[in-house]
Amino acid sequence: MNYLASIKSLETDLKAKETQLGGAKKDENTKVVSLEKELKAKEVLLQNNKDELARQLASNEQVTKTLNEKIKALESSHKMALKVQTETPKLSATQKLSLLDKVTCDDMGTGVNAMSDTCKKNVSEFLAKYDSSYFFEVAPIVDNGGFASLKLIKSKKVGVEDAEIERISSLANIGLGKARAKAGGELIEAKLGETAKISYTLYNIEQDKARGFQIRVYK
Repeated sequence: MNYLASIKSLETDLKAKETQLGGAKKDENTKVVSLEKELKAKEVLLQNNKDELARQLASNEQVTKTLNEKIKALESSHKMALKVQTETPKLSATQKLSLLDKVTCDDMGTGVNAMSDTCKKNVSEFLAKYDSSYFFEVAPIVDNGGFASLKLIKSKKVGVEDAEIERISSLANIGLGKARAKAGGELIEAKLGETAKISYTLYNIEQDKARGFQIRVYK
């Protein structure tokens, strides 16, 4: 009887330990499942961060590429402007000229030097009063509001310093202004011939919401 009682006690103890072990295993399984879910969520978050970083890098690369192309175009335009300036006829120091009249075209589009039909008509009618014995000075007009594309690059904070953006903006105005002045000079040549005496100012006329050129006549 004592032996049977001992066996029964051992069986009861074994069942209790099995129950305890089963609960511990269940808790462990729950923890493992929870950790797996947490790990999965972190993996998804990490992948999303990688995707977002890749998109930002691609965007920055495109912005940088566009900026480099714009710089090359501006430098090319600036070189052309300097060439035009060096080819401008110089007035003799003994010559004293008086301003007689002027005409202004200020309706060009943003970032271009294309003239409207109204501008061409007004300039043609204006030049009809003069011949190649007069002196003509052409001054470019640029909008002082700046360039939208450079403002966008500045706002995106893509690693380009503000000073560099300002330098590019200045180059852009110089190149664009010279191109516009040259367009005005070409109208004079077309009307009065290649012997027309034309000079170009070294400065731009900055005017709000105005883009084009001004032709001044001297005698």
